[in-house]
Amino acid sequence: MKTFTMNCTLPKELNNKQCERFEPIRMGGVPSIRFVPESTYSSEDADDDKDERVKISVTDTIQKNVKVFKEGGAEAVIQLIRLHESIVADRKLEESYNSASSLINAKKTQMRTLGRNDNEEKAGLVTAISELKATCKSVQEEAYHLFEKLLDQSLVPKWREIVKEQCDEGGYIDLNGRKKTQKRGRNFLALKACYTQVLLQVAPQDAAERHRRYISNTVRKHESVSCPQLISRLMQLNEMTSYLPCLKQMEDSPLEMPKMNVPFSELEMCTHIIAALPIDLSVAYWATKGMHFPISLKKLQEDLKRVEAQHKRNAHAIDQLRIKAGIPSKKSGDQSKGKGPHKMSGPDDKIPKKGKRNIDAAADAVGGPKNSNRRQKHCTMCAQWSPGIKHTHNTRECRKWNKDGSAQQHKAPHGNFKSNYANSQGGGGFAEAFEEMRKEQKSLRKLMTKRSSRKGSRKRSRRYRYESSDDSSSGEE
Repeated sequence: MKTFTMNCTLPKELNNKQCERFEPIRMGGVPSIRFVPESTYSSEDADDDKDERVKISVTDTIQKNVKVFKEGGAEAVIQLIRLHESIVADRKLEESYNSASSLINAKKTQMRTLGRNDNEEKAGLVTAISELKATCKSVQEEAYHLFEKLLDQSLVPKWREIVKEQCDEGGYIDLNGRKKTQKRGRNFLALKACYTQVLLQVAPQDAAERHRRYISNTVRKHESVSCPQLISRLMQLNEMTSYLPCLKQMEDSPLEMPKMNVPFSELEMCTHIIAALPIDLSVAYWATKGMHFPISLKKLQEDLKRVEAQHKRNAHAIDQLRIKAGIPSKKSGDQSKGKGPHKMSGPDDKIPKKGKRNIDAAADAVGGPKNSNRRQKHCTMCAQWSPGIKHTHNTRECRKWNKDGSAQQHKAPHGNFKSNYANSQGGGGFAEAFEEMRKEQKSLRKLMTKRSSRKGSRKRSRRYRYESSDDSSSGEE
């Protein structure tokens, strides 16, 4: 049965690790909102009848049947805040407050123009102003009451505590990190501060900073996600940035520190979307469009749809050529090598090991044991007739035994290498080698003796000539 789904709906089997380049904790901490939503509409349909709901009147004739919020992360809280904002907008509470405030200012101006004798008119204006002020107060308090109605009873005390701290007591911290001594009051501006405090229950103070880093550096497109789905989800994440708390809102934050809970511009989002694409798809996009500056998300989405379709056709054609040429495709090649089901999906995953089937087949081919974590050498013939050396080689490498149990005979090689095979030739080999070595030493000794005798005779002849020359010189004198 076919069901109606939007093009931006992500696949059900998708997880966050598939859509992230690395673990987000490496970039300053895990963001409060990640690419894959915490829950999908399909998973919530089964429990719709069990969930508690509340009816809220939008107009005199229209009512909304809304599910009560019980628990959830940062994205669920932002959805709750958006629901509350939509109800406040439908009931036109801010418009009623603004119109009543403008009437109060008009009547105050009118009172200044009256003379001293116009007491009755002044009294009427004062009564009207007090009634308008009561209207403004009730409209603003109604907005706070509507948010309380959307919460489960277990969360109401915490909401009342937040409202009391932010609105009814002095010494609050404004959204710029400055401390104020006076009371803020229950107004629409203070309502945004209460939203921030609710989000701080499920998100850190630097949630906006983490969120922006996540969008710009961490997100990547998975092969099961289409380009329209990628763009739609990134735009949703970007729109949530304005609700998240940031470091600027902390007490005594530097004046020069900018607010980071500001969404990216359309130009910046175009850059981040192209950076999230796989390398081959982004190269195909730039090759098709040429060097330019994408500034429109709608135009970028149309271009990427065409480029992605062309890229898939080219990849399919290449796979067909591989099959015709007898070359396995990339996917089949990875699965045949064992990379498919055992592939790591993140740095925290364990290093995949070989399957037992591959180990057993390799061990059986070399005559080794099966189901071993490490390939160990094993000779079945030596295990039977000389167990002490059975693990020094494999069966097919055995040079000691034949299959019938007889010892292998090895002949010495031709040449003057008898000493290397002295064991196989018996004791005679040692005697011959020793005799040859003795002869060499004897000849070497004779040679050294001759050289030493020659040196001695040369010294004697030099001494004799020197002495004869001295005698001749003394005779002449």
